Amino acid sequence: MDIRQNMIQLSTTIVPLYLQKCNKLQFFPSGIFFSEGLAFCIFAEIFNIDMIIESGIRSGVSTNILLSFFGNRISLHSNDINTFPETSNTVKHLRSHENWKFHVGDGMKVIPDILADPIYRDRKIAILIDGPKYADALELSKKCFNFNNVKFVAMHDMNTVNCPQEHPVIRDLQSWKNYLFNTDVKWFRDLASDIDDKLASKSPHWKRFKMKYPYGCGLAFVVNPLDLRWRYITGNIIR
Repeated sequence: MDIRQNMIQLSTTIVPLYLQKCNKLQFFPSGIFFSEGLAFCIFAEIFNIDMIIESGIRSGVSTNILLSFFGNRISLHSNDINTFPETSNTVKHLRSHENWKFHVGDGMKVIPDILADPIYRDRKIAILIDGPKYADALELSKKCFNFNNVKFVAMHDMNTVNCPQEHPVIRDLQSWKNYLFNTDVKWFRDLASDIDDKLASKSPHWKRFKMKYPYGCGLAFVVNPLDLRWRYITGNIIR
């Protein structure tokens, strides 16, 4: 079974639960699409993730998705340089979650420092990078893969349609042997694009962003090349 078949099969059980748990969340222009959040949640289930680290939260769309879908099944560590007013509001809103911790600072240093903490050595970790961007995101993912317990990294704003200036970076990423897929591919949009309409249509921003990014902003997934078991978990790579 390849990763496409695996995700389609899992979506039959995960999508109804995802819609139920994320139904009250809001979409904001700086956040990931709900379909992209779904892809991340499916991968987290495939790898039995019990800890997630995200770099770049701004309005907290991805943070709320992860906390809503997984609840106390995971611990979530969020990082941001905290220069946006929206970020301060997000932190105030979410600080009551016992399984959530916010780390201020540059993700290029903060994320590896979290991973190096021995108390997380036995955790199965996934990384969501939504800042730094592009080449810096690739560099941060390489730093994360120095730790065997990091199972996969997902990098946002890797859309191959709307970011022509970043195409060399995206082509570089797609040449990696451990690259899996990007959510802007047609088979995934066919599978999950209606998720965005169902969950984001109540937002006044949604119609404009749907027209601007008809394939989503692009969430690209790479797995840890040091973990040889990933081939057995995910199946064949979709190029």
